[in-house]
Amino acid sequence: DKTDCEELKIVKVDLLGLGMMAVLRDSISLINEHHGKKLDLYQIPHDDKKVFEALQKADTVGMFQVESRAQIAFLPKSKPETFYDIVVQVAIIRPGPIVGNMLKSYIARRQGIEEITYPHPSLKPILERTLGVPLFQEQLLKIAMEIADFTGSQAEELRRSMGFKRPGKLESISDNLRAGMEKKGISPEIRENIVKAVKAFSNYGFPESHAVSFALLAYASAYFIVHFRACFMAAMFNNYPLGFYNAATLVKDAQRHDLHFIALDINRSQYEFTVEDVAINTASGIDTVTEKQVRVGLNFVRGLRKEIGMAIVAERSNDLYTSIANLIDRVPEINKREIRALSLAGALNFDGTVHRREALWQSELATQPAGELFDGVRTLLSESPVPPARIVPLPLTTDEASSVSDKSVHTPFLKRMEGLELVDADLRKTGISIGKHPMSFFREEMTKRGILSAQQSLNLKKNQVVSVAGAVIIRQRPMSANKVVFITLEDETGFSNFVVMPDKFEKYRAVINHSNYLIIRAIYEERGMLKAIHFTPISEISTEVVSHDFR
Repeated sequence: DKTDCEELKIVKVDLLGLGMMAVLRDSISLINEHHGKKLDLYQIPHDDKKVFEALQKADTVGMFQVESRAQIAFLPKSKPETFYDIVVQVAIIRPGPIVGNMLKSYIARRQGIEEITYPHPSLKPILERTLGVPLFQEQLLKIAMEIADFTGSQAEELRRSMGFKRPGKLESISDNLRAGMEKKGISPEIRENIVKAVKAFSNYGFPESHAVSFALLAYASAYFIVHFRACFMAAMFNNYPLGFYNAATLVKDAQRHDLHFIALDINRSQYEFTVEDVAINTASGIDTVTEKQVRVGLNFVRGLRKEIGMAIVAERSNDLYTSIANLIDRVPEINKREIRALSLAGALNFDGTVHRREALWQSELATQPAGELFDGVRTLLSESPVPPARIVPLPLTTDEASSVSDKSVHTPFLKRMEGLELVDADLRKTGISIGKHPMSFFREEMTKRGILSAQQSLNLKKNQVVSVAGAVIIRQRPMSANKVVFITLEDETGFSNFVVMPDKFEKYRAVINHSNYLIIRAIYEERGMLKAIHFTPISEISTEVVSHDFR
């Protein structure tokens, strides 16, 4: 036990594992492979203009530590311009600074609304970099030594009491702080303000050294996502789950930044996500250029065992698969559930000749022990991806023409998945969809009803009452928010953010907690934040949504 280790004078070392470190490692490898650039965390420029532009606009989905709802609300106010600004940004959106009113004071000083002052003139060298607002454990320890004449050992005792959350010990140290400040003639008001700051940090103290380390990772993730988005996103999905947002939201945000994804394909997808150079036509239609696109990996097919996914890729090195029966013959360990999952995920399209329901039909026939009646059908299936005697080529619908994975012909009695049904299959079988956002299928109807998109909700007049619709991707009630709930909706244009007062949350609790899609009527306040007053579920949409709920 850590307390026993301390009593025995044994050094205790905590090793913190972060998924983002793996993402950065893999990003560096992919960037070297696909861009020919050898980078590491210490070779990237730390004054990149585009990185700080993204941070100031809060365009930070996928970036380490600065992608949460609270960070996105704060970034446009703080407008970081230097690396140390990111250090502060990482540390300040935490319960300690918020409870101690340090966040409000810092932002007012950052914006020039409030004068920069110090609790005592002697503390200016300690607090100058943070505009007179104590944010870091190191600052509090220096304050104790400067203003209360704490010795080094007393300051270390203060640090340990904060780290181990010992209320009784902290009270004793607080008394020593008051006594030390009293001896130095510090006024009672200043004494209590400093003690209050120490207590606020007792549960949530954050070391400056830790913040600097996190800021380095935050900046690196921002640099890679801004300049090498395809490589970074491939690395993200290969190390998922991590971060604040679900995978479907990460895909949609990347698409809004012009990153294209390539659909699952049993003959082209690796087990992990990969980056491919894809030739595209230029505006002139004469020249062709290549762009980096991300191929979806088999690792996202739900229900597909890793060893089977790896076996599919390994066996394919000998020759491409020609049919579902051929796949089963060559990877005999695959089971019926995995074949079904691959079928519904759109991976068994065989260059557009088999749509999803046809693949599911074929997989059922290929995996069932057929009697004499079905022997002929089984023979046809083993010879061709489509039973030739009963296949009639049909024209592609608009949705299918835009879907790489579903350009196919099919049997007349099996209706091809299209539109929202196709997106729903993607989300249920892989957790992501590279097709349209579910809300886009209802945009025309929403517009007729006067319901805004997320993009339209960003710049309104103060106190304007509007309705906005979308998928619920965040439900949060921070401990420091006095029971206020924050909700984020997502649609094909982006995000809309709502604050829900405690009385409204209680009134609409069931609707809020159990609806994947909502229409929220709200009053526009400022900076894209809307105060919710009414909630209506969108029952017409039943696609899967994975939200960040009360964590």
